[in-house]
Amino acid sequence: MIQPLSAPRQLMIPLLCLLLLLTGCSGEESQEKPQQVQPPKVTLFSPERTETKQLFSYPGSVRASRETALSFRVGGQLVKISAYPGQSVSEGDLLMQLDVTDLGDNIRILEAELDGAEARAQKAASDFSRAEELLGEDVIAQADFDLAKSSLASADAAVRNLRAQLSLAHHKLDYASLKAPYDATVTGQMVENHELVQAGQPVLRIHDIATLEIDCSVPENDIARLSLRKGMPATLQLPSQPGTNITAALAEWSTSAERATGTYRLTFRFPAPDTITVLPGMTAEVTISSATTGEMLTIPFSAVTADTRGKSAVWIYNHSTGRISLRHIRTGQLSGPDRIIVTGGLEEGEQIVAPDSHYLTEGMIVEPLTDKNKAETE
Repeated sequence: MIQPLSAPRQLMIPLLCLLLLLTGCSGEESQEKPQQVQPPKVTLFSPERTETKQLFSYPGSVRASRETALSFRVGGQLVKISAYPGQSVSEGDLLMQLDVTDLGDNIRILEAELDGAEARAQKAASDFSRAEELLGEDVIAQADFDLAKSSLASADAAVRNLRAQLSLAHHKLDYASLKAPYDATVTGQMVENHELVQAGQPVLRIHDIATLEIDCSVPENDIARLSLRKGMPATLQLPSQPGTNITAALAEWSTSAERATGTYRLTFRFPAPDTITVLPGMTAEVTISSATTGEMLTIPFSAVTADTRGKSAVWIYNHSTGRISLRHIRTGQLSGPDRIIVTGGLEEGEQIVAPDSHYLTEGMIVEPLTDKNKAETE
């Protein structure tokens, strides 16, 4: 037999049901409450008109300021090599030597012949002096005097001839020694020791890489904007040495365009840097500033992004709505290390958003950073 619940227990059951119902309702309310999303904070920049120079960049290739293929001025057998590729040499250093045995023998023969010729010339001079005295005393005939005079002239000519031959022989002896014409680095060797070489045959190649040069080709549209002058500076950037700038000076330029390309050749010269290695054949980017300055609209380079077509664009901030929109702009050359020239699509007074690290979308609401916010984030 089931016992009926007491009055207190009967009251507890409705209270428990009411408590469970209230708990469920409060849980639903907390789940349905929407969360507020804070708009991203962005940095705003205003385009500025600044006095600037346009920068023009062209590719180029480094080469030695001087490059020479050396050869002997006389032929002979090579007996000594004193310099090899990669070796640095100074002006006057001996590089190669030919056998001088035959040249030395020829000099000694000529010296002996010269001694005999000088002795004969001395006797002819004495005979002429005596004949001159005798002619004055009417002791000899005019014909005898003329013969003595002719003998002296012939003897003197023989001496001069032998002296010239001896001088040439000494020159040939000097030519048998190949010496460095200037401070350089040996870059090529075309013969081996003990080979027979001919006069004028290239045997060694040297470069002067203490001073280097770089050529670049400038289109006719750009050449008109550059005031070319000797010593005009340019900045070189080598892909092999990222982050390194080298200053070069204009050494020479062509005054007529090449027919095939319609460009003008500019040659810049610079001393080889001590801190990095720069060798002939390396490629570099040559950057030149325009001669004329003017006020041009510029913005930070970091503010430029790309639209869906891959063209330059910036995010424009609308103060009335707090929203941003992407706008295509036309850009020119770089202006300084961190700004770029804007040639169209942007006006003074408008404000643009730096992309920073935010994911920006069309129509997004953003919160501009104040100077105080900048200071805090920095």
